[in-house]
Amino acid sequence: MKNNIISSYLQSKNFDIRKSHNGRWMDQKVTPDVLSLIAQTILDYTENINENFTSKDLYQSEDFLQTVAHFFGKPARAVGEMQNEYNKFVGQPLKTLTYAGLLLENQQKKPFVYSIDNKNILELLAQSDRKSLLFLQGYIKKCLSDSGFDGIETFLSKKQKSQDDFYILRDEFINFEINNTAINKELEPRRILAKVLNPLAFEANSQGAYRGHLSHANIRPIDLTYEGDNPQDAHKEKNMSRQEYRLAGNKYTLTYRIEKAIRAVRAYNDKFNFGLSETGSGDQATQGHHMLPKAKTNYPQFSTYCENIIMLSPNEHYLNAHKNNKTATINFDYQKKLLLFKEANILNAIKNHPDESPYDYELFIKMITEYSCRENEPEILKNVLKNAPPVYN
Repeated sequence: MKNNIISSYLQSKNFDIRKSHNGRWMDQKVTPDVLSLIAQTILDYTENINENFTSKDLYQSEDFLQTVAHFFGKPARAVGEMQNEYNKFVGQPLKTLTYAGLLLENQQKKPFVYSIDNKNILELLAQSDRKSLLFLQGYIKKCLSDSGFDGIETFLSKKQKSQDDFYILRDEFINFEINNTAINKELEPRRILAKVLNPLAFEANSQGAYRGHLSHANIRPIDLTYEGDNPQDAHKEKNMSRQEYRLAGNKYTLTYRIEKAIRAVRAYNDKFNFGLSETGSGDQATQGHHMLPKAKTNYPQFSTYCENIIMLSPNEHYLNAHKNNKTATINFDYQKKLLLFKEANILNAIKNHPDESPYDYELFIKMITEYSCRENEPEILKNVLKNAPPVYN
């Protein structure tokens, strides 16, 4: 998947590390989900408080603390050990965003003061982890290309990879970082390598790095997340399968991702549909409604999909989608109609605003297919496919 706005921006920049000598172009905390979270935190802070900010301003802000409490499942307090963790969690992405040209960094004062230099790209990063990943993949490739480092490209081009192949790449990367940046010890490049390699390995459907070695399997989406660095299934609840946990995350990140998806759908609808209901009723839409109910424990991952959320008016939400204002009950006939409205809106968004759309039509079809099969509701999929492009029929 390509985003023309992001691609055009990156092509306009020169990220040659041999000239900048900047070792903070990437770091350990820079994952797609963290970068997206920090982009949103910056946008919230600069809109509501001050256009200039420090790392401390962000990680002590109320919006950040509430969000990161969901993200980590930690207390919403930046004190003690958590202050050190939040400082790295915010500070490292700020350095990457600065090197990427999205932020300006004033080093004349300490702590360094930042301001936004490219709001449009920041808004795309904030929209979704998917957009953030697209940016990181393009950014990393451009940095490596501009810097004349082709070790990762050579590694990924190998059909069969061995531990020795990985160690050769690791040593090349360590030497590159030490020779061209202020980094003078091997430990940092070793830790950073996974964050540089794995987004590109995922794109290439390839093995990557796992805890300093060649991964046994190809890199998966969960391997690219902040939580993917933690012990496997450490927070998985007993009533959630391992597959569902990997798709959706623990209860804290699940809550965060649901809110993030609703926010992205609302922002897109406000910008391109004047904030009106997606049913075409002409009423103002204030409610982000899950068409496939998020309360169903069989499908926790669906609750985080933008493709499963439709913006409705209060009456449509509380009187039609949920009968008689009872949010625990579902009007399934109305739900089926909403799926068709949403399908049309997704196709329209991808056609008219592909770079700014938060939607993936293929993901929408996969979601409907799985739901229809598991719930034995073939008519739902059949009706959706009537409007699908020929390739899906």
